[in-house]
Amino acid sequence: MRILLAGLVVLLATGPLVAQSHLELRDGEPIVLPQEHAPTSFAGSTWQQLEINGKPVMEARREDEPVGYLFLTHELDDMVAYSGKPLEILVALSAQGIIEKVDLIDHHEPILLIGIPEQVLHDYIDQFEGRHIERLLKDNIAGESQISLDGVSGATVTALVADQVVFTGARIISQQIGVLPRDRGREVHLSDQFEPMTWEQLVDAGLLHQTTLGAAQVRGPEHADEQDWLNLYYGVINQPTLGINLLGEEVFRSMVADHPGKTLLILLNNGSYSFRGSGFVRGGIFDRLQLTQGLEIIRFRDSDYIYQFRVKLEDGPHISEKAIYVVPSDAFNAAMPWELEVLVMERVHDTSKSKRWLHYKAPFQMPSDYVVTPKLAFGELVAGSMAARIWSEKKVWIGLYAALWFVVVLTFANRERISKNRKVLERFHIAVLAISILLLGIGQKGQPSVVNIFTFVDVLRSGSEVSIFLSEPFLFISWIMITITTILWGRGPFCGWICPYGGMLEIIHWMRNHLVPRKWHHWWEMSDTWHHRLKYLPYFIFVALLSISVFSLNLAEMIAELEPFKTTWLVGVTNRPWYLALYWGWLLIMGLVTVRFFCRYLCPLGGYLAILAHFQIFKLPRRNFCTVCKICTKGCSTRAIDDNGVIDAKECFGCLECTNQMYDKEVCPPLIKPDLWEKYEEGERVAS
Repeated sequence: MRILLAGLVVLLATGPLVAQSHLELRDGEPIVLPQEHAPTSFAGSTWQQLEINGKPVMEARREDEPVGYLFLTHELDDMVAYSGKPLEILVALSAQGIIEKVDLIDHHEPILLIGIPEQVLHDYIDQFEGRHIERLLKDNIAGESQISLDGVSGATVTALVADQVVFTGARIISQQIGVLPRDRGREVHLSDQFEPMTWEQLVDAGLLHQTTLGAAQVRGPEHADEQDWLNLYYGVINQPTLGINLLGEEVFRSMVADHPGKTLLILLNNGSYSFRGSGFVRGGIFDRLQLTQGLEIIRFRDSDYIYQFRVKLEDGPHISEKAIYVVPSDAFNAAMPWELEVLVMERVHDTSKSKRWLHYKAPFQMPSDYVVTPKLAFGELVAGSMAARIWSEKKVWIGLYAALWFVVVLTFANRERISKNRKVLERFHIAVLAISILLLGIGQKGQPSVVNIFTFVDVLRSGSEVSIFLSEPFLFISWIMITITTILWGRGPFCGWICPYGGMLEIIHWMRNHLVPRKWHHWWEMSDTWHHRLKYLPYFIFVALLSISVFSLNLAEMIAELEPFKTTWLVGVTNRPWYLALYWGWLLIMGLVTVRFFCRYLCPLGGYLAILAHFQIFKLPRRNFCTVCKICTKGCSTRAIDDNGVIDAKECFGCLECTNQMYDKEVCPPLIKPDLWEKYEEGERVAS
């Protein structure tokens, strides 16, 4: 009876589509109609409706900067599910590419009638929340998805459709806003050349790839004598040498004409396992098959399936299963590398939910002899890129930021001359910090973070395009200049002069020193004992986070909330969870009590730069007499000078006060008493 009712529901569901959900603005706030569902994501934002690739999307903005996007999946990808109707899922995507919220608004899946609670579907799509779209796509393509299928074994088609529509919508938006690289290689295309070939010659030429999945790989070594699960031949029949030889010229021309602009894949199997499965019969989706290219994941529907054709070459092997698939994505380029993935399922026991999954991947790259690559000038390739447009739009801000770095580099290159006047040095330093706060922090929210290092390491490890960093001009410039200046002069140029958060702490402490009587300044300073214990903590935090990021980038990014940069500049303390707001306030208080408390004792980015400072080339000038004098040691606010007058490059923030004191005739003993100068080798300097 249950099966009969399920069949009836499916039959009814395949009738005319009812009015679907849609997003509208009501009193300036987004609302999903006709359900009257009011999203809670990105509260406190102003909203505007825009179109991305002709698709409706809501954009949330704060301080005239985009912070997130809302979209309904069926408005960006109309793939239908088991019921023959699309899933209506509301997705909130942050401007950084993190899926903040996923709500199942409406569906017509008959899962209740076949014994699967509806909550299972809600629990499944909840797994997307808090994950970065790039990591989701990469894991899925690598067959290492963290989105578990265990709870939806009886509704696999529904789950795969949910994957597809969430991935597609988030990918389209992320590519548009620069979080993900845009599709490339569109200028490369297949050649039209034709050569008569036999089956064996097609395989040898690489036009028809072969791959085999043995029974031992699926079921274990004891099944090595059984028939192969897959003995698969596959290729792109749009290339005439393959298409005409396999199908004959008349059928080839007819198929290409019937599907203009589309890629046609041919799959021929002589194994015991069906790559088609039965999902496309029940729900219209091929649940065992997907195609990936770059970060694009493509699944096939029954409407993409052609089975009525005959292979004309008689010298080929026996074929037990055959299909031609029309690739539905216009972004797919058959001339570029791609992968075919077959989801192989084996029942471990007799029950329907006792299954073991294997993602079998078959790569394909069209032989270079059958690919045409037009030669374009470099300017033509760069002009239309997302990165070029972003740099063009922000050229004024970029110019100002480059000028700021130029001033700081000039300062350190002439530090002995610039630091001679104490008052001028102090005011100049505070002015540069204030400009950095206004420009990099408040203006462009471009605070460098330790997370950038994790992302860079992950890109190198995964072989992704490093050029993605060009889409963030301020981070790109920052990291080039940070690396160069840290090797030249230590961590001082960035940590002490450019970092907007560090600058905020320094200015707060500077104001405290000018407002609070001098006799109270040292009442709140940390003891030497605790200072020497805590100063190594940033190194430990950095190494721990970097190690975690190798195994889980998402976890490392979550723990990296230890950095208050996002709360300070990007999101705002009032929009953060209470514990992060409390932590931010505590750091601010500690910054008042102890100069640059976070920078010296907690900052993982500072830990990394301190390690890099080991390679510092130009060190601050010192005299031989500095090993005896304690004036600079006592005057160093960050305690970067030890009792022997040696400067620890790992702790120095480049304030240049010690350099000022070294040339101050009223402070430096050799300048006060020239005979001391002569006693300790007049004019000789040693590196710290």
